[in-house]
Amino acid sequence: MLLKAVAQRYAGALLSLEQKAGGLDKLEKDLELVAATMREHDGLRHALESPTVASSKKHTVLKGVFEKEISSTVLHFLYVLVDKKREEYIETILTVFQERLRERRGEVACHVRSAKPLTASIRKDLEKSLKAFSGKSVLLTEEVEPELLAGMVVTVGDRVIDTSFRHQLREVEDRLSRVE
Repeated sequence: MLLKAVAQRYAGALLSLEQKAGGLDKLEKDLELVAATMREHDGLRHALESPTVASSKKHTVLKGVFEKEISSTVLHFLYVLVDKKREEYIETILTVFQERLRERRGEVACHVRSAKPLTASIRKDLEKSLKAFSGKSVLLTEEVEPELLAGMVVTVGDRVIDTSFRHQLREVEDRLSRVE
């Protein structure tokens, strides 16, 4: 809960910096680059999140890695996170920032896990249904998960719609276990 509250505060601060950073799209791209770089380079993430590394060294590392890649506004935002000992929240701040940005744009992120790749017609029907369900434009990401056997699991915001065969089998198993 605290993690989300902290991330909300910093994401809100970032949204207020949109003009200085060159607009929301630039701000989002810069943050995605920072998060992706930290995910790809464990050494960088560990150095930034380590309480034994001095803030001044972390500033130097951030400057060396990102100075030519991101806006000075985002770089200085990272410095603030370091100074406030909030480096470990970067991923969560990005996630919350993207949620708030999508909300502002009238979009909703939907993630679909299916046993097989979706056909174009199923994808189109699904997007249409999800748009009607959410009342927002749909940003659909897909993932193939053969373990589902058939059907799909759709995540829309914090809601999960599970129509997978695996889920149905579990429900039958649960019912049968209660009968015994």
